[in-house]
Amino acid sequence: LFEITTCAAFLAFSEFNADFTLLEVGLGGEFDATNVVKNPTLTIITPISLDHEQFLGRGIVKITEAKAGILKPNTPAIIGKQEENALNKICEVAKKINSSLLVFGRDWVSYKNNNKLIFEDNEEVIELSAPSLVGEHQFENAGIAVAALKYLNVSKNSINEGIEKAIWPARLQKINSGPFIRLLKESNFNGEIWVDGGHNESAAKAISKFLKSEGARDNHIICGMINSKDIDGFLESLAHSVMSVTAITIPNEKNSYSNEEIYKSAQKIFDNCYAAKSLKLAIEAICKKQSPKTSARIVICGSLYLSGYVLRDHS
Repeated sequence: LFEITTCAAFLAFSEFNADFTLLEVGLGGEFDATNVVKNPTLTIITPISLDHEQFLGRGIVKITEAKAGILKPNTPAIIGKQEENALNKICEVAKKINSSLLVFGRDWVSYKNNNKLIFEDNEEVIELSAPSLVGEHQFENAGIAVAALKYLNVSKNSINEGIEKAIWPARLQKINSGPFIRLLKESNFNGEIWVDGGHNESAAKAISKFLKSEGARDNHIICGMINSKDIDGFLESLAHSVMSVTAITIPNEKNSYSNEEIYKSAQKIFDNCYAAKSLKLAIEAICKKQSPKTSARIVICGSLYLSGYVLRDHS
């Protein structure tokens, strides 16, 4: 499926003029279907986490080696914040093929200051609008985009406009309407529903940081996940930021962990964990347990497939 849709995308790209074509790899890099452009203007490697190990190899170094396969001779690369072992491997591959690197923490940084995005490199310090996307991690993510766009000589006004207007569904997205919101109101639930498609340890850490930064609320997780993912690592990263975890099977997805499998993993980490037969039943159970006197938040997470189900049919 991915290979044929990639071919279709290239055909579509060939029929329309654009300033730039941005290709995101499917998984990995070196052997990815998108990695057929021999002379890209620029390559970008975002923060690498444990993911797709059954295809890319075990451990961060093996995964990084595969990811670094997008680097090209004599082509610069923007490198987001990395673990030390990952950065060492990227630098090793880049040196062999003479790819120059612009590395977070060495050649540029981005951070939040007074609710502004500050970008610093060897040339200047730029103050930009805060990202429209929710979460502290988006200030570092936006910095990767700024570094790339600066290299491509995109104007600062256009960069700022993009940061202000960027929309990315299922990235800490608050649900404001639909049957689940009506269910909260009917249940006298004093709180919100959010959805996030992150499915690895790094994503769970970003969710956890968001929950801790958003003030005192009772946080409840509803988790569904594809069975090739590290459910233990994901849940462990949420351990100190949530009150309860409810496990569900992703609807209409044959490769989902069952709710019982996720529940067994959650039991090792959380005191309050449950299994529900459906998303609706999971929300209803949380509503019954939660006091209306205390504000609360439900985060549906663990899979883009689950997020797609929520956003397609229930928002």
